[in-house]
Amino acid sequence: MLSLSASHPTVSATEPLRRLHGPADLGVNLLDEVVALLVQPVYRALRRRHLVVVVRARLVLLVPQLDIRLRQPSNQGAKRLTHADTPDEVGHRRAGGRRLMTESNRRAPAATTATAALFPPGAPFPPRVCVVMLSALGDVVHALPVVIAIKRHAPECRLTWILQPGPAQLVRGHRAVDEIVVFERRRGWRGFAELRRTLRTKPFDLVLDLQPYFKAGLITWMTRAPVKLGLDYARARDLNWLFTTRRIPARPLGHIQDQFLEFLDAVGVPRGEPEWGLAPTPEERAAARAIVAGAEGPLVGFVVATSKQAKNWLPERYAEVATRLAAERGARCVLLGDTSPIERAAADAILARTGAAPIDALGSGLRVTLGLFDACDVVVSPDTGPFHICVAMNVPAVGLYGYTNPKRVGPYRRFGELVVDGYGDPGEDYSPAAGYRPGRMDRITTAQVLERIGAALARYSPGAPWRRSRPG
Repeated sequence: MLSLSASHPTVSATEPLRRLHGPADLGVNLLDEVVALLVQPVYRALRRRHLVVVVRARLVLLVPQLDIRLRQPSNQGAKRLTHADTPDEVGHRRAGGRRLMTESNRRAPAATTATAALFPPGAPFPPRVCVVMLSALGDVVHALPVVIAIKRHAPECRLTWILQPGPAQLVRGHRAVDEIVVFERRRGWRGFAELRRTLRTKPFDLVLDLQPYFKAGLITWMTRAPVKLGLDYARARDLNWLFTTRRIPARPLGHIQDQFLEFLDAVGVPRGEPEWGLAPTPEERAAARAIVAGAEGPLVGFVVATSKQAKNWLPERYAEVATRLAAERGARCVLLGDTSPIERAAADAILARTGAAPIDALGSGLRVTLGLFDACDVVVSPDTGPFHICVAMNVPAVGLYGYTNPKRVGPYRRFGELVVDGYGDPGEDYSPAAGYRPGRMDRITTAQVLERIGAALARYSPGAPWRRSRPG
């Protein structure tokens, strides 16, 4: 387990609430760690058949070792709680089941909805805060305004963030983060066991479970804190709500960034103007400039692909855009991304179909890629983490949306006019809650993308009247 931390005075441990966590040694031994890893795939397999049942204050998945107590919201006094149906295509579970009250969870303290601020103005703010947001670069970007607002409101608090290695590269050195605890998910049960041992030595006063999945819930459960705040039932997935002691109020689905900011409301922190605080270091900026050295004219970045094929635009259309940009604007393109098979195949297809000689910068590393974004006049990207990094850095970004809903996961407060919307039908006023729509990325034409690039260059390029300021 790797812990990245500045020196900090030793603090006394806060005794965990055993009535919420079960026996003191729960989950510490190897058997419990193995069982914990088995729960998620079994649960997902059963959920497809709607066979998951929660009864007698345990998960009925042949894993009594977990002993996870169910907690009834304080504003629901009935013996059975029926959840309202919500769309699940955008990654939100359908909550149509009901929980049964038992003697066990009647005795356990109720997990309540934080209808009023947990720490209102004038009240002391928790001195030790932990953020659980493990993976998905886009979601990590959306979590940054939360941690910045907390540190702005309570600069003396110590903020720890639990992350997987990839996203940890993005956050490392961030001004609002005092400590990063790296969770080595690829190590399997050993990664969970190591993290559990590390967290036993780190008491917290407040834990924010920003990632509504079972894996994040399990790690939230491992933490020692009297207050563990998570999403409401309808927006949590994979029984994540089992692991929190407080939940933010239920609201209709809106933009995902606003959902993250709701956690600030729940803990009494003013939102203020969202800040992300992302920028390359001088060394990363110099390394990026070396990669694109010699490029003349506007520099246009292409994020060539995501890990989900349904989100990706056609390589031959990227190639046509590169060819026309070179011929019509004297622009040079740079291909951005990692070296995964999907990304490598997309980049090779683009290179094979254009004579415009795009710069192949795949595999430059996440931090140097931030420098490459900074060097670009405009970036073209599908809905993926690097796109949201560009928006956070205030780099003009043309968003290609067909599979995912731009009202839910599009750019936040910046560059909305640059989105190419293949998601909605002509004249359709779709809801932010509308789900995935496969097969619509090929609706996006090269003419639309070229028009958005031209608009970005005219408005945001260094020679334009409006100059972008960085970092975001």
